[in-house]
Amino acid sequence: MTCNNNHCIALEGGGIINNRFKEFKRSYLLTEKPAYSSLVGTALADTVTIFVHNSGQVSLTAYLQNSPDGQIFVDDKQVLALKPGEAGIMTPYYFSKYMRMVMRSQNGQGQATLWFQIQTRDYRLCL
Repeated sequence: MTCNNNHCIALEGGGIINNRFKEFKRSYLLTEKPAYSSLVGTALADTVTIFVHNSGQVSLTAYLQNSPDGQIFVDDKQVLALKPGEAGIMTPYYFSKYMRMVMRSQNGQGQATLWFQIQTRDYRLCL
């Protein structure tokens, strides 16, 4: 087993933490007021990708919010503007322990479907 400074922890499977993939899919009804997705924990994520599909009949905007603790939120710099039937993709500009999506319709009632896809890589646990 090779690790930094040759110091590794002996675990079952040779100290390798296996790649994991998780997906969260949700649909939301929107108005002109902000709607917030469920809070998603991203502390252990290597890669986070969010797909947004405008499944309604009016245009919508969507952006990410990042949080260190699930209480305080900071807006990501990216904003998606989607017409009915369009889909968009975002990767976080910032890394944070938690993330959520903020969405709103531009005129009337809308609908959006989100997919949060999260992946970690294989790595060796070393001291």
